[in-house]
Amino acid sequence: MKLLEIKNLSKSYGELQVLKDITFDVSEGEVVAIIGPSGSGKSTLLRCATMLEKISGGEIYCKGEKMAETVGGAVRYANKASLKKIRSYFGLVFQNFNLFPHMSVQRNVTEALTVNKKVPKAEAVKTAQKLLIKMGLGDKAESYPCQLSGGQQQRVSIARALALNPDILYFDEPTSALDPEITGEILKVIKELAAEKMTMVIVTHEISFARNVADRVVFMDGGVIVEQGRPEEVIDNPSSPRTKAFLSHFSN
Repeated sequence: MKLLEIKNLSKSYGELQVLKDITFDVSEGEVVAIIGPSGSGKSTLLRCATMLEKISGGEIYCKGEKMAETVGGAVRYANKASLKKIRSYFGLVFQNFNLFPHMSVQRNVTEALTVNKKVPKAEAVKTAQKLLIKMGLGDKAESYPCQLSGGQQQRVSIARALALNPDILYFDEPTSALDPEITGEILKVIKELAAEKMTMVIVTHEISFARNVADRVVFMDGGVIVEQGRPEEVIDNPSSPRTKAFLSHFSN
């Protein structure tokens, strides 16, 4: 089943066109890594897919349901109730964690469950505890974000996203705000989720990680998808000169 379908998507800020005619999809259980130079449109694509940015043209479907379409040159989004339902299909992990600093770790995880999904508090706490243990943070439930390392905060952020039981999880450069020595712990968590067949779209600059974990790699440059395919095709044997030039900067 296709969990995400993007067709001919474009995004402009005034005269500046950031995304041009982007078409790709993500199937259930698939891990897709999006790589490319800074400014290539990777994060903007993720923000469009998660409704943080409005598209300028094209279509987006989530679990077969229409999120947005373009009719007669004008973009139309689904109605409010449909968009709320579609939002429940995905979770998003930001590069800067975006935790609530005034809430405990446990409450950061339970808040969306109790407020948005109206889950009883005891049940939400049980879900949070289970996920925090899974993330190696079982003893940090009563701590506050400022008392945690960057890697621990990112694991709380992942637990928070997983608490809502999404069909698809988006990661926007999940390790870019972290020191190199703790990047590994986040990549390990994502690798474990991949082994559990969690559907994920990961914008990343970790090329060796993309090679080892992704089912498919998408290389973007200049707001377009230059090439996509299996990691051994795109990373180890790229067909485009632009991909080759980008990957030449990495020793992996």
